[in-house]
Amino acid sequence: MAKINTTSPLLHRRQKNPQQLFGMAVVCILFLTLCAACSKWLDVRPVTEVPEETMYASEQGFFEVLSGTYVQMGRPQLYGKELTFGLLDALAQRYTAGSARQMYTVIMGTPTGAYDYEAQGSRATYIDPVWQGLYRIIGNTNNLLANIDQRKGIFSENHYNNVKGQALGLRAFLHFDLLRLFAPSPQTAGEQTFIPYVRTYDPVSSPKLTVTSTIANCLQDLDEAQRLLAVDKDMRENAADRFLTFTRNRFNYYAVLGLKARIYMYNGQLDSAYSYARKVIEAVPAQFRFTTKERVVNGDRTFVSEHLFSLRIQNMRNIYNDVFANAGFIRLTVTESALQRIYEEKTADFRYIDHWRSSGAGISFMKLSQDGLADTSRFAAQMPLLRLSEMYYIAAESSTNIDSATYFLNQVRAHRGMVTGPQDELRGLNQQQLAQEVQKEYLKEFYGEGQLFYFYKRLGYPFIPGLTPDDASIPATSSVYTWPIPFAELQGR
Repeated sequence: MAKINTTSPLLHRRQKNPQQLFGMAVVCILFLTLCAACSKWLDVRPVTEVPEETMYASEQGFFEVLSGTYVQMGRPQLYGKELTFGLLDALAQRYTAGSARQMYTVIMGTPTGAYDYEAQGSRATYIDPVWQGLYRIIGNTNNLLANIDQRKGIFSENHYNNVKGQALGLRAFLHFDLLRLFAPSPQTAGEQTFIPYVRTYDPVSSPKLTVTSTIANCLQDLDEAQRLLAVDKDMRENAADRFLTFTRNRFNYYAVLGLKARIYMYNGQLDSAYSYARKVIEAVPAQFRFTTKERVVNGDRTFVSEHLFSLRIQNMRNIYNDVFANAGFIRLTVTESALQRIYEEKTADFRYIDHWRSSGAGISFMKLSQDGLADTSRFAAQMPLLRLSEMYYIAAESSTNIDSATYFLNQVRAHRGMVTGPQDELRGLNQQQLAQEVQKEYLKEFYGEGQLFYFYKRLGYPFIPGLTPDDASIPATSSVYTWPIPFAELQGR
């Protein structure tokens, strides 16, 4: 069986003596300054390399490793840009073809959009760093998990369950996104093997698994994470214990439920998807609140109160400005005619009113803008990775009752300003119309979050629709939906 080398330079820091990984692994930590609303649960420190026995000598060391994991996830090569509003949204034709081709020229350099993942520039600039970055984070997470049980006694209160549950949930989350990127959809994958599910931090290559086996491993980790995190389900924005504050920026109990719903939906297991989506929905309003127009006007452009799991992105202001707001740089753009096609109720839907701004320079995408936000604001630099609205859409798609499905859609639409009375509600839909309404919601709801590409892949769309009638729809073969595994991994280096 072919194996993928999970200790290559793409997955772990190269060691002079690989056997040292068993005794004194070097843990690479980045530290995050959280906003004032988060009570700064970690102090600012420089990037450090700390011997394993020192790092894991106290529960604070475990907290810092976990914090570094979230910071690494927020890098621009990963969820801080390319796996959210950057490359993934460009591949879903979220921006005008010309601007997307200019910014991502090595992948989308032809008038029709080449989606040339095999080009050396594509691999080196975009594909390989995603594989490398996600597996490196998985490696650090595995190192934490390899140490936590033997040091269980150092933890106070519920911190052992919390740390281990988060680590297991993150391992599943990262592997699932690797699967969605580097393997075909479950409907077309068959019994071929694609990516490894890595559970150890050692110099042993891990075998590639089938899509079915990878999903089973994700769910196994999530089952254990759910058990551990169920001891404390509360979502908090402030707490005396710094590790328990601003729960949305950590992989919490409801993130586990939401990820399970997403995975089951992707795998076509509709009953299970519906069940887990409903578990999250039932936590409204005790744990989650729909945002309001007033909150959005005051800066809550990503609807923070609806986040199941989000990252606070370091340097978000500069990343955003480089992509959308810097007049001296090639910008990703959207035309007014495209927005008119997407947002049918432009005068009411505050996803249109507050996420887009017209100016002399054109249309500006404001959803992720830090304009007017203090760095200490609880709304600043938040990148949602799992959201309440997705649970309503999953419940709508997986419901066996068309009236129930329509109800879930109307709930989200009502909280986006589109339903002010019975006359505005969706009614009498058939299954085809329901599917069309769900697609419309994904188009409006997840701009800048990278989820539309996965939506098209899950449903097997034969074309990725163009943004406007002038933009060609891209034939979406399996090679368009599936990124190539890095050469070094295939060659076992």
